[in-house]
Amino acid sequence: MVKVTYHSDATGTWVRYDNKIITSMDNMKSFPIKLQLNGKEIPKEIIEKSEAMKKYYPEDVRATGKNQQYEVVEERKDSITFRTINPYGSNFDSLMKRVK
Repeated sequence: MVKVTYHSDATGTWVRYDNKIITSMDNMKSFPIKLQLNGKEIPKEIIEKSEAMKKYYPEDVRATGKNQQYEVVEERKDSITFRTINPYGSNFDSLMKRVK
């Protein structure tokens, strides 16, 4: 199993319906800050040099303006966990934190 943690900054719009959020992304910039492969953390130096990782940046695999639906799993004062409703494969959870 692969688990990637990204630092991301994005612009766009979102609308909430009950426990669903629908977003439309205008622009996004991100970079991986942590990678785990089968539970083992890969050193940051290897992540930064990996050409393969560049293929998996969220902004590179998602069309600008494309809508995406999420299910809210948990809300806290400074974070929200949501499940991506993935029409192409398995659903997956994401954690979004507010950083000041």
